Amino acid sequence: MTNLCLAKFNPDELLECHVYATLNVMRSLKDNFFWVPELTNENFWELLFYAIVLHDIGKCATGFQKDPKNWGYRHEVLSTPFVEFLDYGEDEKNMIALAILTHHKYIDELKNSQMLPRLYYGVYKHKIKELLENKGYLINFYFPRIEDWELRIFRKKLKKFNLPKNWEEKIGNYNFNELLDWYDENVREKKTELIFLKGLLNACDHLA
Repeated sequence: MTNLCLAKFNPDELLECHVYATLNVMRSLKDNFFWVPELTNENFWELLFYAIVLHDIGKCATGFQKDPKNWGYRHEVLSTPFVEFLDYGEDEKNMIALAILTHHKYIDELKNSQMLPRLYYGVYKHKIKELLENKGYLINFYFPRIEDWELRIFRKKLKKFNLPKNWEEKIGNYNFNELLDWYDENVREKKTELIFLKGLLNACDHLA
C-alpha cells in the first residue's frame, strides 16, 4: 500500500495539490512579468518551474508526515539533491538547488544549524532513509505528474527531469560541499538570477 504525502496540515493538503497550486501562481507571474528572463536567464521560467516541482519533496520523509512540528530537520535539505536529475548544466542546476535549499532559511542560517551536511552525513543519511520509506508515493503518484504540469505551464513537455535507476543512492551521496563552494565562487556573478529564483519561489509558495 502506498501512503499519500501531505505538504500542509490542518487543513490537510496533498503535496501534488500544493505544488500544482504553486505552479498556477507561477503561470500568472510568467504572463505578467514576461521581462524577467531578460534580466536573469533565458531559461528562467523553466528553472523556476523545476524549483517549484522539487522544493517540498523532502516533506515525504516519514518523520515529517507523522509530526512536522517536532520532526527536527529541514525538509528543503532533503529536497535539494533531486536537482541532480535535471538535464541542465552545472550553473543552472546549482541555482535551482540553492533556491530550493534557501526557500525557508538563508544559507548562513543553514550552515550554522548543523543540519546542512558538510563533514558529517550521519543524520542526513538517516533522514534520507525516512524519505525513501515513501518512495512509492514519489514513483507512483508524484513524479508521473511532472510532464502533465509541463504541458499545463509551457504547452509542451520539457522532459528535463529524468530519474536514473540508482536515484536512491545518488540522493544519499549528494555533495553539498560542491554546491556551497560553487555558491561562494559564483554568488557575485549570479546574484540577480539567485535573487529572482529564490524570491519568486517564495512568492509562488506563499501565495499558493
